[in-house]
Amino acid sequence: MEPDIYHIFQSIASRYDRSNAIISMGMHRQWKGRMVRTLTGMIPRDGRILDLCCGTGDIAGMFLQAEGSFNVTAADFSLNMLWEAERKLSGIPGEKRYSLVRANAMELPWEDGTFDAAVISFGLRNTPDWNRVLREMVRVTKTGGIVCVMDAHYPENVLVRGAFSLYFTWIMPLLGGGIKNRGEYRWLNRSARAFAGVAQLMDMMGEAGLTRRRYRKFLFGSCVYQLGEKAGKRKGTREDEGLDG
Repeated sequence: MEPDIYHIFQSIASRYDRSNAIISMGMHRQWKGRMVRTLTGMIPRDGRILDLCCGTGDIAGMFLQAEGSFNVTAADFSLNMLWEAERKLSGIPGEKRYSLVRANAMELPWEDGTFDAAVISFGLRNTPDWNRVLREMVRVTKTGGIVCVMDAHYPENVLVRGAFSLYFTWIMPLLGGGIKNRGEYRWLNRSARAFAGVAQLMDMMGEAGLTRRRYRKFLFGSCVYQLGEKAGKRKGTREDEGLDG
């Protein structure tokens, strides 16, 4: 039986940041920071950014504190996550340049070409239809704009994959959820194991209409961000493999 995804994220929202820091040994913010720094060099300084499946607002906060005057829309389906995000973002000094929206990732409420960039971080694999979410992200992004996906993957190397399987299956759920809530994190581990590989996701992004696709791997490929530019009327083509950023 499929788990109640909404209930999972509602229940872990209050400890989500702490759990992520423990699970990733503090590295997840470094990975997100590298991605944000790359994207800020590709987006107009006053650009509009969609942070989809925003969780507690890590990515949105990084964009708001980056050089430039980005306007960020942080969207999630979990009310508890949005409340945590509001608490985090409201503490950033300066003028308010963000909005929080409850939204379904597969039916985004914005018009075509609304944003200069759309980002989804550790969220795509937890949606029911990855292709549909990618198409929606591309739809609401301007032609020439950036769509970026960061997510957890099982490493491709067989030896490394075995060690990660042990960690993610038995240790990570206890570190993330403790005895009481380890079930939620066991499911998140299963979603990472079942998620598309990097090459498959690159192809899906191309089919969604993205060109000039690139990626960067962290920690043996357990975390990867992949980005592409929204093409005009033509489909994206399979291009570059690596990304420095």
